[in-house]
Amino acid sequence: MQGLTRRLGLEEETGGPLREWMKRLMRPMEDVGLSVEEVMKGPVRCPVAPMVAFPDRKFKTPSGRFEFVTHIAAPEERKYPYYLLSVLGKKWLNSLLLEEEHPPIPSMFVHPETARKEGIREGSRVRVRSQVGELLVEAHLSDTTRRDTLVIPQGSWIKRGGGVNRLTEALVSTLGKMAAYNSTTVTLEPIP
Repeated sequence: MQGLTRRLGLEEETGGPLREWMKRLMRPMEDVGLSVEEVMKGPVRCPVAPMVAFPDRKFKTPSGRFEFVTHIAAPEERKYPYYLLSVLGKKWLNSLLLEEEHPPIPSMFVHPETARKEGIREGSRVRVRSQVGELLVEAHLSDTTRRDTLVIPQGSWIKRGGGVNRLTEALVSTLGKMAAYNSTTVTLEPIP
């Protein structure tokens, strides 16, 4: 750690013998009675943390009570009304399947009510479109799927007509700045 901080130009903060560096880091805790020596012996409870969170049961909310949700925004009308959920397949992991094991067409799971609304039957072929691409899939009805969500397992090969990533937008998550794969929205188009 000290070698890294030297390369980053932070050697003043971490320089010197390890024990001195630890004492500098622990100074705020020493002010409330916790020493480096105690911490080095084993786990120690933080002296400034309460034994119980909110012991008076008073919360900084309008009601003064704990509130899980304070406001739910009304759903907005969207051009692509369904969320795309791309999950791991049950028979393979990612794209680790042999070509001869590849399904003839990727599967999509949709709630029966959504399928009825869109004119889709069990086993029918459907075009799923997003802002960035489209994918031909075989519809399977599933009452365990949310009405606003389409589920397509990952792993089918692009060269064999699959590849759910054809639909995923290049979005970055607000939490962690990672790929936001499950934030893509899509629409359905039955194929006669």
